[in-house]
Amino acid sequence: MQTGWENAGGSAQPLPYGRGSERGAGRETHRNPADLLRVEGLSVRLRAPGRGGVVRAVEDVSFRVERGGRFGIVGESGCGKSTLVRALLRLVPATGGRVELDGVDVLSAPAATLRTLRRRAQIVFQDPQASLNPRLTVDLIVGEALHAHRLVRSATERRERVAQLLRDVGLPAEALDRHPHEFSGGQRQRIGIARALALAPELLICDEAVSALDVSVRAQILNLLADLRDQRGIAYLFVSHDLHVVHAFCDQLAVMYLGRFVEQGPAAQLLHDPRHPYTSALLEAAGVGAGPPLDPGEPPSPLSPPAGCALHPRCPLAEDRCRRETPELRSIGERLVACHVARETGAERGPGVA
Repeated sequence: MQTGWENAGGSAQPLPYGRGSERGAGRETHRNPADLLRVEGLSVRLRAPGRGGVVRAVEDVSFRVERGGRFGIVGESGCGKSTLVRALLRLVPATGGRVELDGVDVLSAPAATLRTLRRRAQIVFQDPQASLNPRLTVDLIVGEALHAHRLVRSATERRERVAQLLRDVGLPAEALDRHPHEFSGGQRQRIGIARALALAPELLICDEAVSALDVSVRAQILNLLADLRDQRGIAYLFVSHDLHVVHAFCDQLAVMYLGRFVEQGPAAQLLHDPRHPYTSALLEAAGVGAGPPLDPGEPPSPLSPPAGCALHPRCPLAEDRCRRETPELRSIGERLVACHVARETGAERGPGVA
């Protein structure tokens, strides 16, 4: 599981909310009725034990997910993707910013309100074997949320609801009394999806939900998620490091590097005509682009990010300004790009991700 502070060493402890970056907290928000999830200036900073200092796991991230939309977040391991999505559900404490689910502030919500909000937003984790309790049967794993939220009145009603959820994700009702170890990896992930669907969420967060699966099984799960969107109108926040997956599944995309979004906009545009050097380098590394590769080596530590643009130590296009000034996201056409040297116009490229 990637949490955004791997390079800091050891476990990190959250700082109190309101310290660190608070840029999102004071922003005026103009809510669009089409927006289901709205994030403004979200930051997550963690104190690194034993070494001192603060890990900037997520830094001033803003985006929105429309109802029924499919928003993807892509970046290399350790960039903060998983920390970001966990902070949205308060599984990881945020340090600053604002998260609204259908206009309700998630980060400041009292316990009773948060309980209701969590019915509307659920998460599917990367490793189904680790996220499913091996001691429980599928009936109890999937039905636990129904019982906790008092949506069923008896064990018989729970079993009926769970059996239908299993059928919805392509598993037989006979799986009710089996344990997770009796299933394949793809089947276990279907169980994880059924558990997430039990509360009929409007937003489903998929944190590397298909990365541990074989290619053929991955395609089946993606098709299942697409069908569920068509049938139920679910919106998705989809985290991945696989450009082919996000191209196939997402309509909006953000590229993340060292805790920040560096490019954001329509997925097809970003993957066929990237404007940020990091996006170009990801495509080149995937064998589907012709941009200049990054200098070899690991990205900087979020415990001590470089001054200016965090990419400049690896970027072949870096200028003196990049070493001094942190670039802000600026509009280029339909997208946002955080780069001092980003192209304003398109360039002739290959076919991009297929």
